[in-house]
Amino acid sequence: MVWGCRVEFSRWNKHSAAEGSSMCYLVKLGLDSLPAHTWEEGMVRILMAGLHCHLLEMLPSVDGCNLEVIAWAAALDELPKEVHLAIPDSPPQWVAEEPDEDDEFAIEMANATSSQLPPNPPTEKRCLEYHIYVHLLEVVDPKPNFDGYDARWMVWDLPETKEADILSAGIHMGWPAASLVSTLP
Repeated sequence: MVWGCRVEFSRWNKHSAAEGSSMCYLVKLGLDSLPAHTWEEGMVRILMAGLHCHLLEMLPSVDGCNLEVIAWAAALDELPKEVHLAIPDSPPQWVAEEPDEDDEFAIEMANATSSQLPPNPPTEKRCLEYHIYVHLLEVVDPKPNFDGYDARWMVWDLPETKEADILSAGIHMGWPAASLVSTLP
């Protein structure tokens, strides 16, 4: 007891102050207008986390404008159609070049005779803002036995999904080909 108050200690673990949830939908998303310099896995993971999705794989791009990803999604109705991505612009240009570190006289002169006042600290951070369009291309719902179907996976076709696309995406993600073939209409 500390001053009449009971104090308890316990080891921290990842479940402390956490609630359970799940991501029920395996989706293929198309990200239009995502700038090519942001196609790094870390940046895409951050973007997907903002969509309440967990990135599994980035698919090779057919063109330089669209990136397709496979991810787990928590809720399909909460996926936005448009996302604003703000990326900090390059550092300020007012940083002066330092004199050569071997030239002590130049360093002393730069420090002593500088007629300029030190620059003011920045008052804002400039960003480049991009408008990213999110397209839901495919949805795989891995819940068994829907309405008498004896399929292990239920695949919902979205615009012009072909059997070969479903098979290649499923096999590419490590699913057994036999279970995918049994789900195709």
